[in-house]
Amino acid sequence: MPLIGKNLISFFVLLLVFILGTIALFWYGSNLNQLPNLTSIAENHTTFSGQKAESPTVQSEIGNIPTPDIKNLTFFQEFSFIFTNNSSSIISKTLIQIILIMFLARLMGVYFRKNNQPTVIGEILAGILIGPSLLGWMLPEFQSFLFSNDQVEILEILSNLGLILFMFIIGMDIDLSFMKKRIDSMLIISGSGFYFPFLIGLGFAIYLYPKQNFSGVPFHEFGIFIGILLSITAYPLLARILHEKGLSKTNLGSMAMTSSAAIELCVWSILGLTLAMIKSNSWISLSITLTFTFLYTLIMIFLVQPFLRRLSEIYVSRENLTKTAMAIVFVFLFTSAFLTELIGLHALVGAFFAGVIMPSDLKLKSLISDKIDYVALVFLLPLFFALTGLRTDLTIFNESQNWVILFLIISIAILSKFFGSGIASRFVGFGWKDSISLGVLMNTRGLVELIVLNIGFQLGIISIQLFTIFVIMTITTTLLTGPTISKVQDYFNKFNLPIQPLEAFKKILISFAQPSMGVALIRLADFLFGANKDKTQISAVHITPMENLTEDELHEYKTKTFADIETLMEDLEIKVEMVHKTTENITYEILNQAKISHSRFLLIGAAKALFTKNILGGRIRPILSYAPCNVGVLLDNGLNEIKKVLVLKKTNSTLGYEKMIHYLIREHGNKKIHIHPLSLFTTLRPEDFAGYQLVIIDIDLWKEREEFLEVEIQSLDASFLIVQFK
Repeated sequence: MPLIGKNLISFFVLLLVFILGTIALFWYGSNLNQLPNLTSIAENHTTFSGQKAESPTVQSEIGNIPTPDIKNLTFFQEFSFIFTNNSSSIISKTLIQIILIMFLARLMGVYFRKNNQPTVIGEILAGILIGPSLLGWMLPEFQSFLFSNDQVEILEILSNLGLILFMFIIGMDIDLSFMKKRIDSMLIISGSGFYFPFLIGLGFAIYLYPKQNFSGVPFHEFGIFIGILLSITAYPLLARILHEKGLSKTNLGSMAMTSSAAIELCVWSILGLTLAMIKSNSWISLSITLTFTFLYTLIMIFLVQPFLRRLSEIYVSRENLTKTAMAIVFVFLFTSAFLTELIGLHALVGAFFAGVIMPSDLKLKSLISDKIDYVALVFLLPLFFALTGLRTDLTIFNESQNWVILFLIISIAILSKFFGSGIASRFVGFGWKDSISLGVLMNTRGLVELIVLNIGFQLGIISIQLFTIFVIMTITTTLLTGPTISKVQDYFNKFNLPIQPLEAFKKILISFAQPSMGVALIRLADFLFGANKDKTQISAVHITPMENLTEDELHEYKTKTFADIETLMEDLEIKVEMVHKTTENITYEILNQAKISHSRFLLIGAAKALFTKNILGGRIRPILSYAPCNVGVLLDNGLNEIKKVLVLKKTNSTLGYEKMIHYLIREHGNKKIHIHPLSLFTTLRPEDFAGYQLVIIDIDLWKEREEFLEVEIQSLDASFLIVQFK
């Protein structure tokens, strides 16, 4: 008999034994003494109490709820009783909540995304739909049954877990090294974008404070919270808007991201200190809290961060990001959140700081975010939106006073951010287009605003009226950001052609001998093409004047030569094609490389040994004469950064030079690019170059002033770029 047939027969034999054994055991058990039924218990209870049992209904021990005798129920009554009883359990209610919330949140989120709005707005509105404003108004009994006080507590616990994970992701997204590169302009813009709305909010709190019914809430606590609420810019939502509008790689996008990240740090730092002050009963307890906060910060920076850096070195690939590694990350995250809660700050402050001190390894951060995102963003955060919706009561607008307050708060929120960031942007040298755009973008508040708002509500600092008004303000300002920034961009584009790299900057070839000169030329190229990194190709060629080298020697030369350039590439977030050649005829190879790569602009360096001779002589002369493209010669006096540029210009400059000047002004603004027109009789003095890191000069003008410039350039701090347009 086939093996399958034998196994099938064996299975049926086992099944038959199982059935017969079960029947036999049930038959034997049915002959045992029966426990007294509920009726006999009721009768016995009557005998002892002296009262007669009048009803077949037995009182439940839990909650003293009458429970019908199932024996007397019909089939449909019994069916209804079973499902009603089971659906009333805590786990059933929680599951119903999760199903309802996730369904509505995803439905509303998809709708808003298709209408070019952030999905978070749809998810917030979904929470409001199931709150007292709509569901509670249409189906009050069902809303009360589903969101009873005990169920809301469960919802709050789950949503807080989601917020902890979300704040950790926000903290990881903040790149402190990226902020350092733009610290000068960023400090002005982010400072104005935070402090100006904060002060306006603090002043407006004086108007609001008497109109709200607070019990024992000091003005300083209330005023600080109003100031924080008006100062917030949501970093993650802003990043999404910039990406959707194609602005993430522009100067505007970079400055918006760094400024919003700085504002995020300010918000959570001040909020943490405020919470410590609120929870402290005296100056002694506040001092203790601040001391432990300082110790916590030191431990995180000097002990925990090195350990995490080591973790990032080990777990750098998807294959190595094991469950153990994720367990370590989660333990670290929740420990940090617990410690800040224990100290007297807030768990979310600890979660945010845990993300900030994570190592800067982008791959590790990406892998961790991928594993957390789905749990936090898809599952837990919609529960937070539902909790926010349950706390939002639109019936407050039955009072006309609340309409006035809503209008004032929305107006102040928009204008304080717009003028605070916009004027500061203009001050540091941005054009009107980017300055106005920054003022609009800083009004993105989103989820971060709701998180801080809920903290204030839980502490009793914000009343239900103000909570609802600020929720409406958050939705309104966030909804307006996307369409408004599009309108601003379209308006300015009608008058100005979209900023594109000049033809001369689309393909740049850099030729260098010393690695330090290569670094300076890369930095210069990054300045020239500005925000058009995705539209410009850069190649860097280093030529070794030796031909008889082994493969190992070639590899060693290339590694040493391009090491500093690779580091700079990472800092500037640019891509450079690196080419290494060996030849005795260096000039020919430079010209040949420019030809075969179809370069539009050739950047080369002039050695300092040429300062006392003809700078444009020697090897540079034939390059200027025979180059198939435009040429720039850099005289490097230590070009580490480019904050201020002087452009020397004749009245009859070449068309290419005029185009370059116009392009640079549009890219960097008049604050950074200063034009110095020169006539035939204009005298140049050394003090004319003070304060500039770079001086750009046309080759024809250089030749006219060559004698003066070659003598004085040795005593100047500025580097010179001599350009020749063909």
